[in-house]
Amino acid sequence: MTYLVDTNVLLETALRRQHWESARNFLGSVPSRELAISTFTLHSLGFFLIRRTPEVFDAIVADVVNRAIPVLEIAPASLNRVSRAAREHNLDFDDAFAYTVAEMHNLTIVSFDSDFDHSPRGRTTSAKILEAIERGESSG
Repeated sequence: MTYLVDTNVLLETALRRQHWESARNFLGSVPSRELAISTFTLHSLGFFLIRRTPEVFDAIVADVVNRAIPVLEIAPASLNRVSRAAREHNLDFDDAFAYTVAEMHNLTIVSFDSDFDHSPRGRTTSAKILEAIERGESSG
């Protein structure tokens, strides 16, 4: 695993928002073994999509399962790390959760959310990864 894919990357693709093509190309270009999502991301997608477009949620879940993309969790006993990350890096809960998962597994956060930019881990975007792939650099 190399990249923790943030919720907004999957939503961009699913809902064809502003960065959807870059997000789609990233997800299609990077091997599944280099990707991961958090349990919070999967649940957030369900929360956001179930009433609007449940078939989109089902398709995302099927893709995660079919591609064997790891879904990483934080044990309840370690949730204090999320709270600490929120306080130390001025992140809201979902960003602190992603930050903590990335920290626990030494992953690069892929997100369109600039809130990560002020944290020690930072973030990258799907476009930056695609540019590196086009230059012949390893995606991992």
